[in-house]
Amino acid sequence: MSASELSLLFGLAAMWGASFMFIKVAVVEMSPLMLVSIRLALAAFTLLLVQRALGAARSKRISSAPMRELWRPYLWVAIVNAIIPYTLIAWGEKYIASGTASILNASTPLFTALLASMGASYARSPERLTPARVAGLLVGFAGVAVLVAGTGANVEIGTGRSALMGQVAVLVASLAYGVGGLYARERFAGIPPILPATWQSAFGAVVLLPFALVLTPLRDIPSWQAVGSVAALGIVGTALALLLYYELLARVGATRTVMVTYLLPVMALIYGAVFLDESVGVYSLLGLALVLGGIAITARAKPRERIVPQTAAGR
Repeated sequence: MSASELSLLFGLAAMWGASFMFIKVAVVEMSPLMLVSIRLALAAFTLLLVQRALGAARSKRISSAPMRELWRPYLWVAIVNAIIPYTLIAWGEKYIASGTASILNASTPLFTALLASMGASYARSPERLTPARVAGLLVGFAGVAVLVAGTGANVEIGTGRSALMGQVAVLVASLAYGVGGLYARERFAGIPPILPATWQSAFGAVVLLPFALVLTPLRDIPSWQAVGSVAALGIVGTALALLLYYELLARVGATRTVMVTYLLPVMALIYGAVFLDESVGVYSLLGLALVLGGIAITARAKPRERIVPQTAAGR
């Protein structure tokens, strides 16, 4: 990889890693529903501006994917790949540290590999579960088990049952990312990537915002820290990170881009420790090592470039 490509890789990891910190700050003053609604709306608005800035150069490609044919897939991906995981991660971070959430979310490639091996109904090319891949999955999920088992020994925000539920919420979000990622990869093949990214965010905001306004409206004006965190999360951690991600995919391919999966939780742990004063315990470090080791084994065992990094920060 060239110096510019490495810069893109580390920049993407920095953006996505910081998203867990932004969620942690904002969810203190607003509900997960409201947080995710604003995040999606800001991301959609930013991506629409980017689409407009692209000009006529891509007009033919964009017109080749009419909304009347794709609105149902866009809506499905918005629910599975945005609304559900974004909300679950935001809710989970009410009870667990942002660094722990990032490590648990790093299990997404493991879920993706497991689902692909099982032959999801929408996957055209199921992948064989080889012994090496089984070993990688076992190592990775052992890391998840270590994190969950360490809840009582490394008290974070919640204690006991609340912390456990927060961890489970993030794991379910990672599973949802795996389902949504596999579906999007098959359904949107050949479509300019900015279109699914834009309309996933737009449909998600339209669907979720009414529920947020009715069920969990803002009672007080949030602080500038919370407002700034949501703005950074929607514009930088979602919209701009998506654009950077797809640019990196185009330059170096999925195999090298997946390296961001290894950098992201490390960045998130650093952000949490430096800016949020979160402790980094033995269980966190051991769980991180096992999860990343499992991803590495699974990725090396794959016959084709099939696992792509799916994270909370954006799709």
